[in-house]
Amino acid sequence: MVVAGPPVPALREAYTTQFQKDTGIQLQYLGLPTAELSTRVEREADAGKSTIDVVQSGGSEIYTMLPKNLLEPLAPNILLPEAADPKQWKGDQGVGWLDQQKQFVAVPAKWVMTDLFINTQMVQPGSISSWKDLLDPTWKGKIISQDARAGGPGQAVARYLLAKFGEQFVVDLYKNQQTVLVSDQKQVAEGVARGSYPIGLAPIQADVEPLRKSNLPIAREFPKDGPGSLVGGFSAVKIPKAISHPDAAAVFVNWYLSKNGQTAYSQAMLEPSLRKDVSTDGLPPYVIPNPNVQYDIDQYTYDFYINSAPKMGAQLRDLLGR
Repeated sequence: MVVAGPPVPALREAYTTQFQKDTGIQLQYLGLPTAELSTRVEREADAGKSTIDVVQSGGSEIYTMLPKNLLEPLAPNILLPEAADPKQWKGDQGVGWLDQQKQFVAVPAKWVMTDLFINTQMVQPGSISSWKDLLDPTWKGKIISQDARAGGPGQAVARYLLAKFGEQFVVDLYKNQQTVLVSDQKQVAEGVARGSYPIGLAPIQADVEPLRKSNLPIAREFPKDGPGSLVGGFSAVKIPKAISHPDAAAVFVNWYLSKNGQTAYSQAMLEPSLRKDVSTDGLPPYVIPNPNVQYDIDQYTYDFYINSAPKMGAQLRDLLGR
């Protein structure tokens, strides 16, 4: 069986060892950037020859694959009592769903998007009190971001900034400030931590934290005029049409939504699970939603993904060039 998701070694290790230990089923993990993975999965499902049995990424499939009937329903396959029991999940409503039917794209994690990081030897912590401080000429050509024009963390941050501050701010930040756009998300964390860039947009915590543990000077900043949006990260799980191992895929989904599966995912990706029994110990505090902060944008709702995300993605490509 093949499971595909973000190119994070810790997740590959967690799945290939813990899943086989718990179920006896061998798993091959394929790590790909979000945009590349989404394109491949849709193309294969459309051709009736899916080589990937389970996909973990963002939720764009609800407007790319679902309308074309290229996703298998997940809900009927969730049979494990601890996965299916609504009271095992925060809010007592069961696992979160991104699609309106609550059948196809399950989202078991929710956290604060990792918008802005600095190299603390190059930028004074706390000195970026407003997002507009990034427009200072000092930072021209010195900001790195995962590509805001493609799906993934980079676009999640850009969508948030577009919603909060409008088109001109996005053009000023990404285009006029000559923000460097890279396809490999790991380059963002590495670039900031090692001093190639003083500022980074959208590095993911699974890439940041190993660098912090090595005492490299990378830290999260929270500008007061934009504390961040809520996201489900790479936790959204779905099964394409025409897969080779449907029974094994169903076993994986049930395991993934169990305490063991969510613990493996949460500890590897450093994303807080929505399960009540999965600890946040060891997770960086900056991704755990603060009950005293009002997050005015939740990017992992059906309304946002259907009515906002596609339009904003197209806007960003128009604004920043294709």
